[in-house]
Amino acid sequence: VFGIFSRWRLRRKLRREMPEMSEIDQDKLDTTIALCSPLDYFDILLRVLNIAFNIWHIHMYPDPSATTSDGSNSNPMSLLNEILKLDWFAEKRVEYKVDEFMGKVVELHNMLAADLVHRMYAKFLVL
Repeated sequence: VFGIFSRWRLRRKLRREMPEMSEIDQDKLDTTIALCSPLDYFDILLRVLNIAFNIWHIHMYPDPSATTSDGSNSNPMSLLNEILKLDWFAEKRVEYKVDEFMGKVVELHNMLAADLVHRMYAKFLVL
């Protein structure tokens, strides 16, 4: 923003110093001293992407004490503890126990895959 403002001031200063400039010369001055360069657009794009990534990051990694709407904690360690606490000696059929175990493992895998995508985007923004 400071660069745009300083280029705008430079244009005004040059127009005041040379009042005899024709319209064609003023157009040449405007094209020579462009208000926004491609680097400015790239800078604005990076700033918007960083803000969007930070909002995503806040939703991806909430406060450790926060819980989801169904009452479960959304971090991988709590999910791992749930897997380890499965009751294999319950009076249920083995198929139900295995289904419950695999459901938790798939949920953990999906959480880790989402984390991998999140880290890839972070690396992209940093580099």
